[in-house]
Amino acid sequence: MSPSLYLQSVENIRKDLTIIDKELLNKSWYVEYLMKHNPQVYENSQKEFDDYLTEVKNYELNKEAFDSPVNASQRIQSQKYKNAQKTLLNSIAENNSPGKRPL
Repeated sequence: MSPSLYLQSVENIRKDLTIIDKELLNKSWYVEYLMKHNPQVYENSQKEFDDYLTEVKNYELNKEAFDSPVNASQRIQSQKYKNAQKTLLNSIAENNSPGKRPL
């Protein structure tokens, strides 16, 4: 667990902020946590969250192929995963301006 997740979930500090831990984004449980505990952020980027969650679950099934692809198919899958993460993060930043919810 990340320190920021602990502080918000256990210590109830700054629950008004949405903090996204990029290191945990490669875990499906964390993506699902973000979706559940930040419904406005999820709603504003629902397609991107759903697409990324699919890619994260594929990543979890075969991390080695994504981290060190050895053939064209694995390189394509790895790039698709990375692009989905980038698209999600960009969508969150663009669709949740400071006037809507602090990021």
